[in-house]
Amino acid sequence: MDMDDFANLMAFVQFTHYYSWAWGVSMYRGKNSYDKWRFSIWDCDRAFNEPQWNGFKGAWDHPADYMWAYILPKKIIQNKKFQEKYIQRIVHLSNTVFKPENAIAVLDSLYDIIKPEMNDEFARWNPSNDVWEQNVEDIRDCLQTPRHCTRTNETILRYL
Repeated sequence: MDMDDFANLMAFVQFTHYYSWAWGVSMYRGKNSYDKWRFSIWDCDRAFNEPQWNGFKGAWDHPADYMWAYILPKKIIQNKKFQEKYIQRIVHLSNTVFKPENAIAVLDSLYDIIKPEMNDEFARWNPSNDVWEQNVEDIRDCLQTPRHCTRTNETILRYL
C-alpha cells in the first residue's frame, strides 16, 4: 500500500468532514506486482456538511456499524513513522490546499465550469437552482471558516 497516498486520503477525510469516506473510496494498483495500492475518491456527497465532525474521534470512538471502516486507519496510525508522516501532511495541507483562499479559488473555478451544465441536471433530477446554490454556499462557508484547519491541528495532538 502507498502510505503517502493513504496519508493524503486520511487528511482529505479530516479536512472535508467526509464521514462516510469508506463508501466513496476505491483502491487500485497497476498491473505490475511491485505497484502499490492507492486510493481514488469517487463520491463525496457527504463531505463538507458537518463542520463540527471530528474525524480523529470518529476513527477512535467509532460506532459499531462503522467499525469495519476504521480498522485499517486505527492500526496504521499506531505506527510512529506513519504518525509523523500524517502530521506533516496535515500541516502542509492546512497551509496550502485547504488554506481558505486556495480552497475557495478551486470551488469558484469548479462552480464556473459546472454552472452552465446544471439546467440539464435540474431537468433530469428535479432539484432547484436555489437548492444547488445553497449547497455551494454551504461548502463555501465550510471552507471560509478556518476553524476546520485550527481544530484539525489541535485535535491531531489529542488523538495521536
